[in-house]
Amino acid sequence: MMASDRKEIFHNMVDEHGRGIVNFAFRMCLHGERGSDLTEKIFAAAYKRDDVPTTAADVQSWLFAVANQVFEAELDRSPEVNFEVLDD
Repeated sequence: MMASDRKEIFHNMVDEHGRGIVNFAFRMCLHGERGSDLTEKIFAAAYKRDDVPTTAADVQSWLFAVANQVFEAELDRSPEVNFEVLDD
């Protein structure tokens, strides 16, 4: 795939699915600035991959799979909520 084709596909991907990924990132980390950072990492990871789907129907699920991989690598596994406080 030529670089210009790759950039065009990527720009279309951001235009079509960017808002959903941003919302998903915010919900996963519960923090606006960190959600923005994760969104950038998700699209950077997607851009670097060679397995970009060829059909529009597969792009959204592929992109959310990439997002999930980024979340697993970046987010702490421990909850940010102190459950002892909630018991009181």
